[in-house]
Amino acid sequence: MQQGPIFSHSAMVLQAAIHGQGVALANNVMAQSEIEAGRLVCPFNDVLVSKNAFYLCLP
Repeated sequence: MQQGPIFSHSAMVLQAAIHGQGVALANNVMAQSEIEAGRLVCPFNDVLVSKNAFYLCLP
C-alpha cells in the first residue's frame, strides 16, 4: 500500500484538501468556515454529535 503525505498540523491537512490533494478528517471548529465558504464539502449528511466529532471533507 502506498503512503501519501503526512501532516503534523490540522491546518495543513485542510489546505491540502482545499487544493485537491485528497480528503481531510477534521474537527468542526477547523473545517466549518471552509465548508461555509464552499472550499470544502461534507460528503455525508449524517453527523455524529460528540465532543470528539470529526468531518470527512472533500474539495
